[in-house]
Amino acid sequence: MTDNHSHLPPNLRNASEFKLRAKLRELLKDGNILHATLNQRFRVCGKKNCKCASGERHEALYLVTRQGGKLRQLFVHPDFHEDVRQWVANYQILLQLIDELSEFSWQRVADREM
Repeated sequence: MTDNHSHLPPNLRNASEFKLRAKLRELLKDGNILHATLNQRFRVCGKKNCKCASGERHEALYLVTRQGGKLRQLFVHPDFHEDVRQWVANYQILLQLIDELSEFSWQRVADREM
């Protein structure tokens, strides 16, 4: 998604930058953001009559992140899978938008348009 906007004239760069900033504001206003990765595992629950006893395992989704240098993992209840997946995706989108906005700042310095 990163695009070098240096080839655009300043007025078009400003319009592109404005759109990026609007996307960023919208994401921060309306979206939850979660800095983590998702780890999908399959497990056996241990109940004798469960489908997993015959080999069909249960999906288990975990959030994984590092905080203070320590690896942290958190089980995600199945009711929250969709939301949590979106929150992690929102974080990735946020990083992409920041990278693209950084390109505009880089170009300002290069063009001496402070």
